[in-house]
Amino acid sequence: MRIIVGVTGATGVEGCKIHLVLSSGAKATWELESEIRMEKLLALADVVHDERNMAASISSGSFVTEGMIVMPCSMKTLAGIAAGCSRCLLERGAQSYIGSEGNAAEPHSAKEYERSGGCRMHNCSPGADFL
Repeated sequence: MRIIVGVTGATGVEGCKIHLVLSSGAKATWELESEIRMEKLLALADVVHDERNMAASISSGSFVTEGMIVMPCSMKTLAGIAAGCSRCLLERGAQSYIGSEGNAAEPHSAKEYERSGGCRMHNCSPGADFL
């Protein structure tokens, strides 16, 4: 099992192969707010990707994964994913995941599509239910 974890200010998951992408904002926030050293966070991942490496394995729709988690998801990142604007690897990885699942061109609204069970990517930010 492989899961892509994009971190924009929080830690990740355990129990599966983790591909980690840290945004520059996540790095700054982590250093300022977390008591856990950055090295410990990085050690949780099996693979750490540079957010500027748009050619990383997770940027391809052929990268097979069971899911992707972006937590917490900043509004800037959410907007980039929703608009299909790949400014960094985290956004590109999300768009590749959505595209490989066949979700990118569905004509339904986001809420209808989620209720239908077709969308496996969700935003867990408080008050936001766009994806």
